[in-house]
Amino acid sequence: MSTVLIVDDDPAFTHLVAMVLQDEGFRAWQASDGEQALKILEVEQPDLILLDLNMPNMDGRSLYKSSRARGYKGPVVIVSAIGAERASADLGADGALEKPFDINELVSRVNGALGIQPGEAWLKR
Repeated sequence: MSTVLIVDDDPAFTHLVAMVLQDEGFRAWQASDGEQALKILEVEQPDLILLDLNMPNMDGRSLYKSSRARGYKGPVVIVSAIGAERASADLGADGALEKPFDINELVSRVNGALGIQPGEAWLKR
């Protein structure tokens, strides 16, 4: 089962995304800011990180750089209301998703970043 770490300061958003991904067969962890996400990364290695840019304590850009410096090698998809595509390109992230987005687009981006082809998701459960 693939694991996704959802990092966003909006608890309703992280909860909704976690529920959607769990329904698709993923394990989902949630963090409300970059500092909390780094604590998770100290003990766990998710298969993918969904990362908001604007958060308190440690923003998404800083978390991205810190996670890479600490050895996280998995894909990171930037999820933001403004500038997700540009930030993804600037950071060298593995994709971007602009808020608001369609749930099917979210699932497609997660599957794509993890190399799961349509119709193969059940194999990862």
